[in-house]
Amino acid sequence: MSEVLKELVAKRGSLKAFVSQIKQNLCALKNLGINTDNWDPMLIVTFMRKLDGYTARAFELERDTKTSPTISEFVSFLEKRAVAIENSAVACPRTWKPVANVLSHVAVQQSTCIKCKSTVAAG
Repeated sequence: MSEVLKELVAKRGSLKAFVSQIKQNLCALKNLGINTDNWDPMLIVTFMRKLDGYTARAFELERDTKTSPTISEFVSFLEKRAVAIENSAVACPRTWKPVANVLSHVAVQQSTCIKCKSTVAAG
């Protein structure tokens, strides 16, 4: 399961797929009659490890630190984050192209040392 989650989160636009997978698996467990009501801390820690650093940090900053987060709060945050990422990708398309060869020029100015009167390259 760990490798599947890593693969989902690593792909572009896959945060939405990650959220969908979480929801499907939780529903499957409930349909099997497995009570997952007390699994929130374990699930959140497991899923947080699969997120990129920015998303994990954003969740920690947004959540209420006075109470333990629930899986529904976590999923809700991820859904909002996925929409925000999709919208920002549409609004800001990648318009720059990498430059293959970069040339640069450096100018060196000669100056004279006040103390010993010798010429020194300044730069």
